[in-house]
Amino acid sequence: MPSPRALALPAVLGLTLTACSTGYADPKGAELAGTDGQVQQVEIADLRLTTFAEGEPAQFLGVLANQSAAPLEMTFSDDDDETSVTIPANSTLDLGTTATVFETADVQPGTIMTVMIRVASDEEAVELPVVDGTVDQYGDIVPNDAEDQ
Repeated sequence: MPSPRALALPAVLGLTLTACSTGYADPKGAELAGTDGQVQQVEIADLRLTTFAEGEPAQFLGVLANQSAAPLEMTFSDDDDETSVTIPANSTLDLGTTATVFETADVQPGTIMTVMIRVASDEEAVELPVVDGTVDQYGDIVPNDAEDQ
């Protein structure tokens, strides 16, 4: 049975993403809400990136819920990085517990980064908030290459 949250989102074939109402207050004062939406049969909740600085590795955060009876692959890309995850059938995947990483963040924390998201033949550019890995809430999630920052 689908979750109440899944029932609240419209079922669309294309990508529909919006900012969520809860967010992270960046040390610079910007409110950076994660991105919510749905691609194919994958519900996206609170999608964002965390990094220590521009040019450093960036970890995706958020939850992906596959509402189909088959596993689905979701690919994230930008001009110089690409990474994919497989979401098991009828399951959720917490990106904070997977190695879903871009080698480099193209922007400073506290700003927005454009990322392409693809599931099957549906692809769309989305704007994701980039949060600061020095904040306790995200520090343990930033990729290992940036640990000594």
